[in-house]
Amino acid sequence: MAGQAAAGEVPRAADPVDAPALERLVRQDCGSCHGLTLKGGLGPDIRTRALAKYD
Repeated sequence: MAGQAAAGEVPRAADPVDAPALERLVRQDCGSCHGLTLKGGLGPDIRTRALAKYD
C-alpha cells in the first residue's frame, strides 16, 4: 500500500502542517455543527478552554 513502511523500514516523518489550511478546515468543517465561533451550535463548545478538561 502506498504511504506505508514495509517491514523493517523506518516510516518517514509526517508532512509539515499547513496551519492556515488546518484552521480553515476546522472553522468550516467543524463549524458546521459547532458554530463558526466553535462556541457550540448543534454540537458542543470545542474551544481550547472547553476541551482542556480532557487533557
